Amino acid sequence: MKKYENVKQDLILNGYKNEKLNEFTNLFVEDYLECEYEKLSESLDKYIAAVQDGLVMPNMYNSLKFGEIVSDYEKNGSKSLVTSAFRNVVTNKFNQIVQRQPLLEVLKSGNVMGYQADFEAYGINPYYFSKDVLSSSDMSSLCSVHPFGYDFVFIRLSDLITLLNDKGLEKGFLFVEKNDGMGFELLIDYEAIMSLGSVKLKRV
Repeated sequence: MKKYENVKQDLILNGYKNEKLNEFTNLFVEDYLECEYEKLSESLDKYIAAVQDGLVMPNMYNSLKFGEIVSDYEKNGSKSLVTSAFRNVVTNKFNQIVQRQPLLEVLKSGNVMGYQADFEAYGINPYYFSKDVLSSSDMSSLCSVHPFGYDFVFIRLSDLITLLNDKGLEKGFLFVEKNDGMGFELLIDYEAIMSLGSVKLKRV
């Protein structure tokens, strides 16, 4: 069950409360980030397996470039680039839930649902969540990771480090700032991967 389900049911049964809405949005964001974490974990497992099978070879420095990391930087004018993209994605997902009855009526009573009449003319649900879905979440270390050959994900930098450590790569990875200052390259030591036990991949 999703983390936010109990709070959603509380809103439906007991009516609108600001603190419950904040808890609802916060748990929704955390659940989404947890799914992103798992997706990146699977991609990393596949990458490690590919390296161990000889399908990916290191460079002259015996390192491998797993992918690139993009984060928000004030110095180059892209302070909220990643956060804005994440907000759009999460808000769209959140709207798919709050546009359904009976939750919709509860949130309308709390004046947190906007209405766009033009949408209705095109057969689109005219109601949308009008508050910032990230307002009760800490996005200070949010980044996006773009593995080569795999789907990109949103993740907190601290969670990315935890993931790499949990894979046994705690001394085998390096973040190298890109020349354009727009993020980092995630480098992994070839020997660190080869010294790991074989990875059990999930069956699809």
